[in-house]
Order: sequence, then C-alpha cells, then structure tokens
Amino acid sequence: MIKKINLSAALLAAIISLISGCYQGRESQPFIESSSTWQIKGKRFLVGPNIEILMKVSNYKTRFYGNENLDYFGVSLWFDPKISGFKFNPSDTFLKLESSTNRPSQVGLVYSGGDTRSVGWDCGKYPDKDFGDGPNYKLFRGACFELYFSVKPPNSNTPFSLYIEGLSLNGAPVRIPEIKFREGTFRVFM
Repeated sequence: MIKKINLSAALLAAIISLISGCYQGRESQPFIESSSTWQIKGKRFLVGPNIEILMKVSNYKTRFYGNENLDYFGVSLWFDPKISGFKFNPSDTFLKLESSTNRPSQVGLVYSGGDTRSVGWDCGKYPDKDFGDGPNYKLFRGACFELYFSVKPPNSNTPFSLYIEGLSLNGAPVRIPEIKFREGTFRVFM
C-alpha cells in the first residue's frame, strides 16, 4: 500500500511540475504554396536546392512575455548553404503586411557560430566574422541577418508575406517563392 501511494504521489508531482514548467506561446510561422524545389521543414526551416534558411520573427507572445510594444518588427534569417557560391543582399528582401510593402530600415550581420539555438528571434551574440563587401554578402553556415522593419510587430494571427529576392548562386538569382506567415504555436519549458 505504501508503494502504491508513493508512486501515485510521485506521478502527481511530475504532472504538476510539467504543467507549471511548460506552457504554449503563439508566433507567426512560415509556409509556402506547393513547390517542387522549396519546402518548409519543421516550424521555421525553408529548405531549397543546396541551402537551408531558418526564419524567426519578433512577434511571439506567451503568457509571461511578448514583443508587441516594439517600434520595429524583426525577422532573422540564418543560412546554411550546402555548397559555396551563395551570396545575399538583405536590402532586396521585403515584407508585405496588409496594404503596405516595407524594406528593412536596418540590417544586422551576425555570425551565429554555426548554431541555430539562439534564444528569441535574433541571431544571438557571437564573435565577428568577415561577410565580405556588401551589398551582396557571402554566405556560410551560421551567417545570420537581423532585418528590422519600421512597423510594429503584427499580431501572430495577422497574415503577412516575406519576399527574399536578394539570394544568388555564382551570380545567378535564386528564385524563392513567396513566404507566407500564419499563426502557429511553440512550447516554452522553464
């Protein structure tokens, strides 16, 4: 009888711990229409021929924190090219939100150490690395661009689109389909 009570108490304690230490947040997550060469894997990876791009946005909200009071909307693009020769011009990226079209008002170039696990939407804080002369910057695993748009972050249930037109491979433009964003969820573990 004591074993049964101890097991029940331990199970109840584990469930309470999980419930209080884990909760759900909301954010905009990317999707694309059917494409033979591009697809979304997981909740944030755009995968195309010889390259992967992790996309994060600054409009996440949980019951404890959110970025709805920011004066800008941030989008980070983390690149993992599988072959050399890729370059990216971040100023050729634009955001279509409701009836407005916005280009980045500011761009941060960050080497993320080849790691995608930065907390939040931004690229993280890592040592500097040479991206070459712009506006077309050479890409390598961990090249991350923080794009700042001069609009307030939309609610996670507000649809918007991102157009990445500045990607090239050996000087030839790489065509990426329209990336649409819709509301999605994520788990937060404390």
